[in-house]
Amino acid sequence: MDERMKIRKRFLDQYERAFRNNQFCFTDFLAPADSSELLGMVQRGEIPASYVTLDGGYEGAERVIARFGSDAEYGWEEPFDLVILKISPLNEKFGENLSHRDYLGSLMALQVERDTIGDIRVRGKEAWIFVLDRMASYITDNLESVRHTHVRVEKVQALPEDADVHLEECEMIVPSERIDVIVSRLVNASRSKTAELFRTQKIMVNGRLMENYSGQLKEGDVLSIRGWGKVIYDGVTARTRKDNIRIHLRKYV
Repeated sequence: MDERMKIRKRFLDQYERAFRNNQFCFTDFLAPADSSELLGMVQRGEIPASYVTLDGGYEGAERVIARFGSDAEYGWEEPFDLVILKISPLNEKFGENLSHRDYLGSLMALQVERDTIGDIRVRGKEAWIFVLDRMASYITDNLESVRHTHVRVEKVQALPEDADVHLEECEMIVPSERIDVIVSRLVNASRSKTAELFRTQKIMVNGRLMENYSGQLKEGDVLSIRGWGKVIYDGVTARTRKDNIRIHLRKYV
């Protein structure tokens, strides 16, 4: 059984258990490819949409937890098992400007499983990390440094406004609304390198893996490029004299 079939079977098992026992079932944090697979199963009617809820802790999260079960049928709702940890330098003056990879690497060094960690939001010398509640105390007690910076870790109730998702508006001129054309311009890559992004499953539209690089974006689509970021496509705003089009996008920052 290949990996995709195993994932599909696991989702079906969790849905059937939730349906049979009238009890919510939760996954750990899903990688984007896995949540895309689940959304595809919902779209095809293999799992009812009313039985699947996704949450990563904030709107637009890339890594999410899936909850199987229907609060409408059960008459009650069970919250998601996630918390937010804030990581900040013990001494602001000597703190480094650390990257997403730095924080993730330090957590991996503590032998924390990747699927117990959601998104990591970095602002300046601080970071906010979404983790499963069962891992929060372990990380709080054991994460003492990130690279050369000694840090403190504390549980917080919400992201501060400056660490939440912000959208940066931009426009560009392209020959068409084809996905590969827009991806190529966004990442400044050749056609062959852009095709490789599709082949290696790094392109998603509205949370689903996109392998058809000749498809066209529609107004409101959310385009994600692994390792680069994601944008909301707002459509065509004008046409040039050379019959190219001007498009409007909002990038998550």
